[in-house]
Amino acid sequence: MLRFALLGPVAVGEDGAEPVPQPAGIPTTVLTVLLLHANQVVARERLAAAVWGAEPPTAAAAGLRNHVSRLRRQLGPHAGARVRTVAPGYRIEVHDGELDVQRFLDDSTAGRQALAEGDLVTAHRLLSGALALWRGDPPADPATTPELTARFHGWQENRLLAVEGRIEAELGLGRHHDAVAELRALTAEHPLREGLHGLLMLALYRSGRQAEALDVYRGVRTTLADELGVDPSPALRRLHSGILRADHRLDAPTPDAGGPTALRGRGAVPPATRQRPYIAAPRADGATNGAEPPHPRRPLHPGESRTDRRLDTPTPGSSLNTEPAQTRRPLHPDTARANRELGPTTPGEDELAAQPAHERRRLHPDTRRAERQPDAPGTSEETEPPHPRRALDAAGTGEDELAAQ
Repeated sequence: MLRFALLGPVAVGEDGAEPVPQPAGIPTTVLTVLLLHANQVVARERLAAAVWGAEPPTAAAAGLRNHVSRLRRQLGPHAGARVRTVAPGYRIEVHDGELDVQRFLDDSTAGRQALAEGDLVTAHRLLSGALALWRGDPPADPATTPELTARFHGWQENRLLAVEGRIEAELGLGRHHDAVAELRALTAEHPLREGLHGLLMLALYRSGRQAEALDVYRGVRTTLADELGVDPSPALRRLHSGILRADHRLDAPTPDAGGPTALRGRGAVPPATRQRPYIAAPRADGATNGAEPPHPRRPLHPGESRTDRRLDTPTPGSSLNTEPAQTRRPLHPDTARANRELGPTTPGEDELAAQPAHERRRLHPDTRRAERQPDAPGTSEETEPPHPRRALDAAGTGEDELAAQ
């Protein structure tokens, strides 16, 4: 199995050995163009333009044949046999896994997918392996064609995405302390890349360095404003807001955590905690789930005031009670003792309680206000409610029946 390397100086290796950098010259330029179009036929005119530019020499075809022959000798018998002459040009055969660029793109894509799915261990392994294929930048020699330079810029972008993904997986695995130094260098090299600044802010915050994390945000905000005249992205602003609030979702994960990091979805602000309104969920028997509903209020009758309703339906625990004294149950000993210890809650309450029911109704302030309202038909404020026994006798109920009630 051969190894063809373009992520750095052009190199070729055999049987698992480290790729050997190829010497600068036209044969290496031909190899570069062929590898950029692996397993595809590259026309002679395209190869000539890559070697000599827009104005190739008159004998370009003969010269190209000589350089391909030199390339085969340069690669050796095994690798040289991969360069085939196929009309209208040449082709190099590359098997799966032999070209470092393809391996990098495949592994970095799979690693970012694993990161999106929350498999941090697999994501870190794939992305670390993809980044290990890089051996540096392409050399500034004639072997570096304009096409290779343009392709290399695209690979560099994928490289930065892989770096961000690997560091994100490290933060999710609790390795935030180790990531700070690398992120410092990366943000200095790429001052406009907000993703790296966000990772640095998160790593510092999880390392207990909240002030430094906020300082990083101020720095990138100033840089973006000065260089581009824009504000930080919504994701970076949300992360900054979360750090200010010490959002618990930004905390470092436990050592056995394997889920996505807090920066994904990034910087989602936790929903505000709201007080839920009273809602008693009904059960099958019509009762509520342990919650007592509010005391029901009936609507006011025509001509009735709120004071009339208050006197007509006294609330539990109120000092005013229009029920006849004979029907009221005696106070529980503990309640009576508590009343003696606490004393009256309002001035004159004991004196008012000692009066008969009709006198309490007349003396109570709310009753006096109610007297100003027109009396309801057939009622009189001087009429004392009848004794229960007398009312039952009038209805024809005897003592025996009363005792059975």
